[in-house]
Amino acid sequence: MKNFFETGNPTVDRIGRMQLSGYVIPRSWYRTIRKPNGKSNLAAVLILADLVYWCRKTEVREEQTGQIIGWENFQKDILQRDCRELADQFGMTKRAAMKAITELEQMGAIRQIPQAQEMNGQISPDVLFLELNVDVLKELTCPGSGLDAGKKVGE
Repeated sequence: MKNFFETGNPTVDRIGRMQLSGYVIPRSWYRTIRKPNGKSNLAAVLILADLVYWCRKTEVREEQTGQIIGWENFQKDILQRDCRELADQFGMTKRAAMKAITELEQMGAIRQIPQAQEMNGQISPDVLFLELNVDVLKELTCPGSGLDAGKKVGE
């Protein structure tokens, strides 16, 4: 009799013990987030995945029992990201990251919110404040589904 937590596939079982976390990239984004030449816009896909990651709620668990006691988010009204950090994180130039952000904004997936940010006594132009448009995100993820924010399938 096999262990309840094992699949019988050693590779799958070993990976399952790694506690991987991070981005979820729907396969549909490679079809719906495109450059003008028709190719997938991988920079925009990666940056959108990063934004969605930060906007997802996370579980808060009771330490002794492991029971979920609530949910939390990134603690601010608007997500703040540094363009240089995004570029470095994904191995692209700052210019490529800015272009991807502009293209996501043109699609309506995000909105850049201009705000001056003082850091160490200087105004930093690299800090971005970004707002995710969940309705457009749903359409990019499930094209043609007609899913409306707040409605369940079948309503």
